[in-house]
Amino acid sequence: MPEISLRNLKYSPAENLSANEKETAKPDFFSSPAFSEDGFIERQRKLGNLRFGARDSANCGCGWIAVWNLFKSEGTVLNIPKLISEFEHGAVLSGALGTSLFFVRKYLKKAGKTVFWTLSAKKLQRKAPERGIAFYWRKDLSGHFAAFSRCEDGLYRFYNHKSPPDIESPTEFQSDKNHIFTLYLGTD
Repeated sequence: MPEISLRNLKYSPAENLSANEKETAKPDFFSSPAFSEDGFIERQRKLGNLRFGARDSANCGCGWIAVWNLFKSEGTVLNIPKLISEFEHGAVLSGALGTSLFFVRKYLKKAGKTVFWTLSAKKLQRKAPERGIAFYWRKDLSGHFAAFSRCEDGLYRFYNHKSPPDIESPTEFQSDKNHIFTLYLGTD
């Protein structure tokens, strides 16, 4: 990731939108290595050509990617360039530090979702939401968003987290040796 300075935090939302529209219009975009066989964004690092704020989506796009995957898990495919443009309003330091957790929650509520917060994997399993987004801090102090959807037997599929498909319980997800803090946003 490039060094952060005030000089390299400037960007043009209009230029980003135009560039992202051109990128996603390519015939092979949705069959690129960023996507799993069933069409979810699972390999964020392969999205370096999509701009997000003053950076790219490979490094700082996990917020919009989690929301895109959440909606995809319920059968709704959002327009990626427009979603990125909306998420640039919630970008922290022009996207250099990704997206605000509060912006993600606000976006979901504005989309009509009922959202609850919990730090507890056990509480998440008791409430058993159909889907949601996990936000976690890693030991290297970087943060990450990963959407999830409910499977069978108390398990969830976590998108854009590990090699797909990543199916595990919230307790297993939270006990990952690299996670130091996990917050779940469950949705209806």
